Amino acid sequence: MRNIKFFAMEHAVIIVFVFGLAIGLAWNAATAHARVSLTQLQAEIEALQVENAAQQAEIDANSNVINTMVDQSCPSGQAVVGMDAAGNFICGNFKLSCLNGDPAGSNGGCLLQTVCGKTQPEAFASGNCSTNTAQFADWWCQLGGYSHAIAYTEIGPSGYITYQSLYYNGGSSAVLSNCSQVLGPTTYGFTSNCSGVLDLECAN
Repeated sequence: MRNIKFFAMEHAVIIVFVFGLAIGLAWNAATAHARVSLTQLQAEIEALQVENAAQQAEIDANSNVINTMVDQSCPSGQAVVGMDAAGNFICGNFKLSCLNGDPAGSNGGCLLQTVCGKTQPEAFASGNCSTNTAQFADWWCQLGGYSHAIAYTEIGPSGYITYQSLYYNGGSSAVLSNCSQVLGPTTYGFTSNCSGVLDLECAN
């Protein structure tokens, strides 16, 4: 009887051992498969990163070509600096960088809206009165943070007209250089000896 019990116990031990061995082999196979899958996943991620980098390089190259083609649509020495309401490119002598929310003008500059925190005027006037239009147009642009005027419509020489305007005092001898000199906006009359500007475009 003892032999039979010993035989049964011996077989039970063997069965447990074999079962444990089978579980161990299955675990090793599963972890090995997981390691292979992880390696494959890492390789796929690296391949996608390489592909994305190549696609981005192609996009950048195409953008450069497009920008060059667009700039070539402008006269020599100019570049596209904006777009008007009709979707046409605006050419200018610089890469446009407008200040204080000033929009791009139709001549490649920044359309000056106002200066010194004043209410937006319809026009920028002279030194009450003067006709040094090119000079004071530059001064208004400088008060707006730019270096000079590049385009404007002169008013006054063609006949009397009024606009809500910013102006300064001192006549042709005055130099507009700081905000304390700026007056208005108020109704201002323009004549042949008292000029002003509309649609003042400025540049840096």
